[in-house]
Parts: sequence; structure tokens; C-alpha cells
Amino acid sequence: MKGEKHMHKRLTRSFLLAASLTGGLMAQSALAADEVTYQLDWLPGGDKSPVYVGVQEGFFEEEGLEVSIASGRGSTDAITKIATGQADIGSATSVP
Repeated sequence: MKGEKHMHKRLTRSFLLAASLTGGLMAQSALAADEVTYQLDWLPGGDKSPVYVGVQEGFFEEEGLEVSIASGRGSTDAITKIATGQADIGSATSVP
């Protein structure tokens, strides 16, 4: 259990780093704000677990962020919400 919690903490911190690096240009307003909306592209799944663990375990709160998770209706919807400022960061799938 302890090793599992450590792994979740590392994944969450990795997610925070990745999100801040990849969303750097768009996320400047999100980084300045205390409240952040994470937009899902679809249903909650294992690939989104770092976000849920970060919220549940208080990792985001420790960094001064109040993260809310918005349900998704597909990648196009997620990208639109991020682009229009309805969400600060999120996930989407690209099709080759």
C-alpha cells in the first residue's frame, strides 16, 4: 500500500510537470489562478488516474491549486473548451 501511494504521488507530480510544460503558453492564466479546470476528453479511465489521485490525495492543493474535473464529450469538445477558456488544461486524443 505504501509503495502504491508513493507511485501515485510520483505519477501525479509527473503529470503536474508535464501539464505545466505542455500547456505553458495557454496555461499562464491557469498558473496565476488558484482554481483550475481539467477537461476530460471522454470517460474517466486509467489514463486519467493521476488527475483523480492528485485531487483525492490533496497533491494539487499542496501546490496551491484547486482542481475541478469536467466531464468530457470527445476530444473535439475538450479542445474547444480549452481553446475558449472554459477549461484551463485537459486531455485529448489526436488521430493520425
